Amino acid sequence: MSPDDLIIQLLKETHQQFGLSRFKIGALLVAIADHDLWQGRASSFSAFLEEEGIDRKAARQYMLVARKLLDDLKLDDRMLLELSRVSMSLLV
Repeated sequence: MSPDDLIIQLLKETHQQFGLSRFKIGALLVAIADHDLWQGRASSFSAFLEEEGIDRKAARQYMLVARKLLDDLKLDDRMLLELSRVSMSLLV
């Protein structure tokens, strides 16, 4: 594999890992919101997001996508890998 091909491959792998991380963040935020795990740490879920440095709009999108892909559709790891490189706005 040439150095150029290696760089492109690393970009694709990193992009995929980033996409999977968005799904994971969404699932964790769903659990935090659904079980009021933010209580005692912040005055509201929005305040919790702010304190954690998570944009509210992004959190909403991550949570919406996680609920759909993981809870409603119960997609397997193979499908999640396929969707991990799709833009969040398209997934929403």
